[in-house]
Amino acid sequence: MRQSLHIRPLAPMCIVLALATFLTGCGVLGSSQSDAKANDKVEKSTIHVGELRLTDALPLNIAIDKGYFKAEGLDIDLQVVNKGSESVDKLQAGDLDIGLMSYPNAITPEAKHIHELKIVADAAETAPGYAVCMVGKDSSIKDAHGLVGKKIAISSPKGISEMAMTDQLALQGITADQVKFVSFAITDMPANVQNGNLDAAVISEPSKTQGGKQNGLGVLLDPFTGATADFPWSGWVATKKFVDANPKTTAAFRRALLHGVTDAKADRNLVEQAAVQHIGVDAQTAGLMVLPTYPLTDDPVRLQRVADLLAKYGQIPKRPDTNPPAAELDMHSMVLPPVPPGSWATALPPPPTTTTSK
Repeated sequence: MRQSLHIRPLAPMCIVLALATFLTGCGVLGSSQSDAKANDKVEKSTIHVGELRLTDALPLNIAIDKGYFKAEGLDIDLQVVNKGSESVDKLQAGDLDIGLMSYPNAITPEAKHIHELKIVADAAETAPGYAVCMVGKDSSIKDAHGLVGKKIAISSPKGISEMAMTDQLALQGITADQVKFVSFAITDMPANVQNGNLDAAVISEPSKTQGGKQNGLGVLLDPFTGATADFPWSGWVATKKFVDANPKTTAAFRRALLHGVTDAKADRNLVEQAAVQHIGVDAQTAGLMVLPTYPLTDDPVRLQRVADLLAKYGQIPKRPDTNPPAAELDMHSMVLPPVPPGSWATALPPPPTTTTSK
């Protein structure tokens, strides 16, 4: 911005102060010298991140609260989305830079060459009892065969819950076209099962525990057992365009998040406190929740399980002549290399050997 300033030689200090005020107002100097130095670390100092009000996002909340992103020169503009598919739409529109979503929401458009997406960081992996199929307390449905002809809520069409349920039902000789999957926000599922609008729903924490306490729901089956046990559940995703244009920003985000994950794995109480503060659960619910596993690494071999499950049920292209079916998409192409160390992140503590639990 150019300005013509008529400077009188008799007041140099006033001129300096006025010029500094003017430049700050134009956004040239920034709010402080420390902020300016921090912003030099990254291409984009404020990034827009979409989260789901689920336990998946709690390590991110912890990292924000502890100042790990600030230490990397990042400000996080956190936005709540209702579904992972909404995150994909917002990424493509430029409304989000990074979004949390279940893996099929990222893998399917990548495999079909609809969007170019990258997995910035693994978020959560299922644990026994973390995401289960629930029914009302007075439901006549007693086993998987009782679901035939019934309406089952899943979070996203052809998403992780639907694919896992499809796989479990297939073991019982039940095909996907014998049930009716409908998409619902997870937070809305318990009430809709209770009032009979839904026959069953695949509900993850914290809504799973809340549904049991407040709505009297019961567990019918755990779709994440057997071949889908300890299954990759969700990840932090960005467009390839964003990652390519902002490598330092992306690396800084990953380092800060990794610090939050490390803290979450080391101290369950910290996770419970974050759940109360950030996703609105009461302390009792937080203490009862089954937490997912928070991975410390982004392992393409582990994530290949999701792609292969999608290929098995025809959601993405599969390689010919593979038995069992395997995806044409190699997840190495979506997963970023290991997190590069930063000036402060080189001192990350080693992964804990045990996780505090109740």
